[in-house]
Amino acid sequence: MSLWTEGWEAQATEKEEPKPERTEVVAKLRRDWLLTADEAARHPLLLDVRSPEEFQGQVHPRCCPRGGRIPGSRNAPLDLFLEPQGLLERLSLEPGQEVGVYCHSGARSAVAFFVLRSLGVKARNYLGSMHEWLQEGLPTEP
Repeated sequence: MSLWTEGWEAQATEKEEPKPERTEVVAKLRRDWLLTADEAARHPLLLDVRSPEEFQGQVHPRCCPRGGRIPGSRNAPLDLFLEPQGLLERLSLEPGQEVGVYCHSGARSAVAFFVLRSLGVKARNYLGSMHEWLQEGLPTEP
């Protein structure tokens, strides 16, 4: 059994207060990983990773004026992505294929995005998701 401190013994037993050193922060926006509302509206394969009830417009968060889904999207509840074995077959996807994902606010779809990317799918996340879509008054399907 290994201890949590394995490899970190010196730092774990230090009595002195750590003195962080400033480093240069580099952040790069990966535009090819993201979708805008306009791109989501035109995307040929858009997966809604919300629950079936959200997808069908039966329930929606209080922050949104109504429920519904982006027209033309398919429902692929987040639970599917928690078992990556056989996921591509279940979703009829192939490595190298591009797919857009969205949810309510971009958090659940971020999980789906990274799972799909790890399986070789060129996933793109619509970060604004339904929250932005509805606030902009864009059309929905029930």
